[in-house]
Amino acid sequence: MGTSGMTFEDLVSYVLGETSEELRLRIQRRAAESSTVRETIELIRTVHRTISEDQTFEPSAPALRAARRALSGPTLAERAVRGVRRIVAALEFDSRATPAMAGLRGPATEFQLAFTSEVANVDLDMSPGRSGDGSRWVLRGQVDSEAPAAVRSATLCPIGSPEPVARATLDESGLFKMEVPSGSYELTLEMGQTSLAVGPIQVP
Repeated sequence: MGTSGMTFEDLVSYVLGETSEELRLRIQRRAAESSTVRETIELIRTVHRTISEDQTFEPSAPALRAARRALSGPTLAERAVRGVRRIVAALEFDSRATPAMAGLRGPATEFQLAFTSEVANVDLDMSPGRSGDGSRWVLRGQVDSEAPAAVRSATLCPIGSPEPVARATLDESGLFKMEVPSGSYELTLEMGQTSLAVGPIQVP
């Protein structure tokens, strides 16, 4: 049993719809906090969907054991139910709250946000997406960390939901980009055994 009070088998049961209501809600709350849990759930769903849809062969017992080892080994599954430290970044700057940058000379079409934390600083820039009607926005970000290589991925989820609307891989400079619909979100940055929560982010 991991520190989060759930096991990999619990996540499998969640995907299969076999958990109690209490455990289902606990897993959903954990998934909203950790992209690692979300990725693990999606991995289980993919495997389950593939097996369910492909009836052309019956996997051998060794193949099934190998698949289980791959899923339950010390990778996503183990990180999902063990000690992933969660840190919440604090909002330091929002250009929409600054009169000089909020459009005194006309409507603003770009917005900037800055978040700080003990492990990394995150700068975000929002500009209108290709739709041109304000329904979608391009979110560009840069993560400033002492160990930039440790920051591997960025996942954006609606507030209170574990289902991501966008994912991005950071480049070697800590830059990433995603296009998302208007809404209120939380950005999760995976940094090894640390999960950095950035938000709430109101788009636009």
